[in-house]
Amino acid sequence: AVAGFTSGTQVETLTAAAPARLVYLTAAQTVAAGACSPATLTVQSQDIYGNAANVTAATAVNLSSTSATTLFSAASGCATTTTSVTMAAGTNTASFYFRDNVAGLPSVTATAVGLTPAAQVQTVTAAVATALAFVTGAQAVTAGACSSVATVRVRDTFGNTATVAA
Repeated sequence: AVAGFTSGTQVETLTAAAPARLVYLTAAQTVAAGACSPATLTVQSQDIYGNAANVTAATAVNLSSTSATTLFSAASGCATTTTSVTMAAGTNTASFYFRDNVAGLPSVTATAVGLTPAAQVQTVTAAVATALAFVTGAQAVTAGACSSVATVRVRDTFGNTATVAA
């Protein structure tokens, strides 16, 4: 303390600034083709400083993917699909599930009017192997002659190249 002054304390209340962006709170997920994500993906509205910032009115969070076959759901199991979820007034999070039938790395984007979008790459792996498929075309071979190499691949129910355990 400075000579002649007594020290004092004061309680300060800090509030977030207005929402400016969406960010993912949850880590990216790895899901087998055709399966619903086992956990929700959750996005949060934040101010420009990274603080959670509540929306003042119900806010639609639109969902999209770089994969044309990604489906979104507000419910576990993905029985019903949607293209958006709602962040309720006075809150700062919205959650959803996803499902895709094509193996790959789809980037899932959440957008809301007036907020910078959030994108996150998910991993979709092939489902369990269910079939063999010829990769090479049909051949016409004379009796007694050897054919060219015929190549087959293991596929899952959705046509993705799958692996087989040894």
